[in-house]
Amino acid sequence: MKSVMSSQPTASLESLQQAERVWSRRLSLGLLALAAGSLSLLLVQPRNEPCGRFWIWWLAPVAERLYCAGQQAQQGQLASLQQALFLAQTIPASDPLFDTAQRYIEQWTWQAIDLAKVKLDQGDLAAAVAILKQIPTVKCRDRDCAQTAVTERLEQWPQLWTAAEQLVAEAEAELLQLQWDRAAALASGLLANESRYWNSQRYESLNRRIAAVRSPKGPFPTVAQQLRKGDLDSLLAAVRQLQTVPTTSPVRDVADANLKRTGDRLVDLAKTALDQRQLTAVEQVITTLQTVPALQSTAQDLQQLQTWQVRTWSGEVPDLAKAVAAAATYPRDRPLATVIQQYSSRWQSEIEDLRRLAQAEQLAASGRIEDLLQALSSIRLIAETNPRSAQVKRLQQSWQARIEQSEDQPTLQTADRLAAEGKLLEAIATAQRIFPGRALYTAAQVRVQNWQLQIDAQGDRELLTQAQAFAASQDWDSAIRIAQQIPPGRPLYNAAQAQIRAWEQARPPLILPDDPAAPARGELPPNLPIPTGR
Repeated sequence: MKSVMSSQPTASLESLQQAERVWSRRLSLGLLALAAGSLSLLLVQPRNEPCGRFWIWWLAPVAERLYCAGQQAQQGQLASLQQALFLAQTIPASDPLFDTAQRYIEQWTWQAIDLAKVKLDQGDLAAAVAILKQIPTVKCRDRDCAQTAVTERLEQWPQLWTAAEQLVAEAEAELLQLQWDRAAALASGLLANESRYWNSQRYESLNRRIAAVRSPKGPFPTVAQQLRKGDLDSLLAAVRQLQTVPTTSPVRDVADANLKRTGDRLVDLAKTALDQRQLTAVEQVITTLQTVPALQSTAQDLQQLQTWQVRTWSGEVPDLAKAVAAAATYPRDRPLATVIQQYSSRWQSEIEDLRRLAQAEQLAASGRIEDLLQALSSIRLIAETNPRSAQVKRLQQSWQARIEQSEDQPTLQTADRLAAEGKLLEAIATAQRIFPGRALYTAAQVRVQNWQLQIDAQGDRELLTQAQAFAASQDWDSAIRIAQQIPPGRPLYNAAQAQIRAWEQARPPLILPDDPAAPARGELPPNLPIPTGR
């Protein structure tokens, strides 16, 4: 802000009179009489006499008018500054004292701005803006004039105020979440604010709160660790820690906010435990919530919910209907009213699912494929969260298997018939029409493997027969080579290996021929093909 001129108008009545006399001599003779009359009127005014009422001086001579404006401005009040500015603005541009009046107008406008700044520093934005709006509007003689400053501050101060309020709100929100480092970073933004109310008073106040929360001597650092763990024991311990904060503490609101937050998380854990039928955990949560005055109503609601939920575990429609009826009359203004209504909707869905299940079982009892398909389609609508979901899943698997057996049994019977007729390859192709995942797929694959073994055994038997024929003619090498074509895992593999060992013992020692070009003993004749047995 541009600094205010350091001195008030010090022009004495005598100096003003002298200036007016100098300029009066330069005026035309036609104005001399008027100037002399004004001077005579000024001379009869006592120098130490108050200027009198404001409205009188609108008609007073210019010098006296400016003098009295200075007297008003010296009082330093907004009202007196307004009067001074109004008086100074009445001096016409043609008057010799116009420039002096303009300098005073600039100076007094800055004084009024300073008064507004005092209110701003005291935290009263409305009063500061009101003062700025009451400053008389004057024409600027340069870009940095006081009137420009008034216009800028009317626009900037509310924006600075809103920005500071937002910073404090965000810092407080982070502090309630025990994020004190983030809160401190946000609070530091207040130091750049123009108002001492924000950069000093509110900043120091907020910093003290942050320091109190982050202090290792307090419970909050431990609570923050426990909340990060989030398990039942940690949350129960966090509640106990938060209750040690005195009600008179300046950060008690932080403790209360985290008690509420921790209570909500405990309720979530209790709901999960209730769904898993872990009543011990639910009782622990209820007992802990009862120790917190602000959460006792929540504890009562949770206890009531537990009673109704346990009743529904029978899986019977009458018990579910009683729970639904009781929840329907529960007050809507209770802390867990929404949660109870959610459970009520679930119980109502379970009733509908039980009726649907009973109808589906009755329909599937006929055993007809169309009835099984309809029953299967009906129970697929039952939610997986239903307590009887395991039973529903077993029925789905059973009915699906019965449907697939009815559909695939003719195919398997056809494959068996083809195999009995010796058409093993056709039997295998037919059985392979039963896809993986179908009820008879395993049975079909067992048959396919058996038939494939029969086909393989038939080919291996032909190989072994050929090998034995070579052995009968004492062509041991050819016999051994053909028998070795039967791979491991085949039914005749062991028999082939036994034959090979016997033929190796019967084979005479190898004698090298004299002729290097003669074929080695044990080689097949060049023109004798090795039979494949296929």
